[in-house]
Amino acid sequence: MSAQGCGPVGNGTNGAMHCLYTDTIHDHLYCGGAFTGSGGDPYSHVCWWNDTTFNPMGSGTNGDVLCAAHHGGNLCAGGSFTQAGGTSCMHTAYWDGSTWHPMGAGFNGDVYCMAEFNGNLYCGGAFTMSGSTPCAHVAMWDGSTWSPVGSGCDEVVYAMTVHDGMLCMGGHFEQCGGVSCNGICGWDGSTYHPLGSGMSGMEHTVNALCIYNGNLCAGGSFSNAGGTSCSNVAQWNGSAWSAFGGGWSMGMDDAVGSLCAYHGSLYCGGGFSECGGVSANNLGVWNGSTWSSIGTGFDGQVRSLAVYNDVLYLGGTFTTADGTSASNIAQYTTATGLRPIDGAAPFAMYPVPASEQVSITLPALSPNTRVEISTLAGEVVRSLRPSASPLVLDVRSLAVGAYVVTLRTPNTVLSERLMIAR
Repeated sequence: MSAQGCGPVGNGTNGAMHCLYTDTIHDHLYCGGAFTGSGGDPYSHVCWWNDTTFNPMGSGTNGDVLCAAHHGGNLCAGGSFTQAGGTSCMHTAYWDGSTWHPMGAGFNGDVYCMAEFNGNLYCGGAFTMSGSTPCAHVAMWDGSTWSPVGSGCDEVVYAMTVHDGMLCMGGHFEQCGGVSCNGICGWDGSTYHPLGSGMSGMEHTVNALCIYNGNLCAGGSFSNAGGTSCSNVAQWNGSAWSAFGGGWSMGMDDAVGSLCAYHGSLYCGGGFSECGGVSANNLGVWNGSTWSSIGTGFDGQVRSLAVYNDVLYLGGTFTTADGTSASNIAQYTTATGLRPIDGAAPFAMYPVPASEQVSITLPALSPNTRVEISTLAGEVVRSLRPSASPLVLDVRSLAVGAYVVTLRTPNTVLSERLMIAR
């Protein structure tokens, strides 16, 4: 999309879209869910999108794909399936670009989330065993076998992400590793840690996690986070929980199921009708100070969010997105003032690719100017207010790969791609 607003993604899908995952290695958007096709093309629960068309992944799976992550250069998928590509794969499988493969013994229950941490792949879900090995709702894959993560969690794990040197997990549990956690915890590689007093009220469940402005954001069904009143969404700064806004503007009137940072705002999807006291059908946007909606919103739940090629993709169980026909998947862009990344460079960077430092010559500088470096998936890894141009940044802490540098002023947003190579 080149203009601001919502639009369809191809012909959409004929069933729910549960999972959207951005592949920054192969430049694909992976899609998983309950669908079996798009238009007249068959896609059994999983496919990938390349900005133009949906593409098959072998014969797909025999059940819903609910999550995905990268490990060892392969795409790993989890869900409710027991076969992938016609091969027995108990709720987990990996795709090498042409063929599906089982991941050890898999699990005895659904896998809802995946994340890579300290070089290993972690999974969370409703399972309790991997083959004959007890794995209480969370397990670790080292490339050949699944192993338990401490003594695990006492109930279901729904979400995972990495923050502040820990693998953070959200779900409908009260204890992890014997430690009281109440819906959310952190794993440092050897020990579980509570994040404050966790969540309470409603179903005290965390369904989604993401990083926004350096904080861990949690969405789900709860009315209190760490003793602070909130409405189904809250943020953790490493020591305390806080709400987004105050009073009636604290969050959503019903459960949040997906979260994603995009262009300086936090996007929250779910099954609600209001956010911050304003009408917002199943999608709310927090810009750092206030809540808003995207037009008329969505006529069904928004269950997954991902940023791919600087566009926000939304998946769920809807048929319209802001009044536009969109079958279970849509795309959205805040294109106001945004230069295309693949067009003429909006500002100068040297050297390209960068190794240890990058010098950025800024075309505009004011007290409100902000520079962000983010991953292609939209996670902001560096944010600062420059005091001079050129701005010289130390990038030695950034992993090799592609990033987006974004310059924000009160009147414009400019973006350009940054490559780190060593």
